[in-house]
Amino acid sequence: MEKLFIELMNILTFGLLKKSNKPLIRDEKMVLYFFNSCPYCHVVINNLNKKGIMIEARDIKKNPQYNMELVQGGGQAVVPCMRIENEPGQYQWLYDSNQINSYINQKYS
Repeated sequence: MEKLFIELMNILTFGLLKKSNKPLIRDEKMVLYFFNSCPYCHVVINNLNKKGIMIEARDIKKNPQYNMELVQGGGQAVVPCMRIENEPGQYQWLYDSNQINSYINQKYS
């Protein structure tokens, strides 16, 4: 049920993905911290949509717990931020939209 909620939240947050012949890719090892009025966040979101990648999105303005996670885990309350789980319990935090998109493009080329 939680996965369905996350996918539904992504659709509500990011809008429906453009129709494509490519199947959607769900990556549960990446989480995007964002807020809606951030233009750099939308650069990342557009890249994810273009590639058909569904990830969990956490709006730090709507949920203060997400903001706390961002600060405690990555050290900064800056968005966009992509949390990547490399090994169970070990995370990498990317804070720049260019770095995030480079990672996505490299992983899903």
